[in-house]
Amino acid sequence: MQFARTTGAMQHLDKMAYRQTGKWQRQLFPEDLSENHRLANARTAMLTVRVRDESVRNLVQEFKDQCTHATRSATEKESERALMDMGTVFETLNERIGEILRQLDDEGGCPLGSST
Repeated sequence: MQFARTTGAMQHLDKMAYRQTGKWQRQLFPEDLSENHRLANARTAMLTVRVRDESVRNLVQEFKDQCTHATRSATEKESERALMDMGTVFETLNERIGEILRQLDDEGGCPLGSST
């Protein structure tokens, strides 16, 4: 979620700068945003390699690719499209994670909602 939020913030800043300068993606991002984005990317990578389900790993990679495309695209239109695609992949990814967690809960491997 943090990776999506920082990507959206970066894309928004690109849009605002574009409105002022007419040049797409030519400014530096604030240091705190850049650092938060870097940390979110690192956490995502660190956690992804721990997941057994290949479809989740593939969806995370697709999500990260769309995040990168949104912040490094050549045009505003490309960036907007990548941001929309990122949201779609994010939904699919979360649905898949939910399926896996419910399956684990049903099998007793991860009793979600229990106090033990």
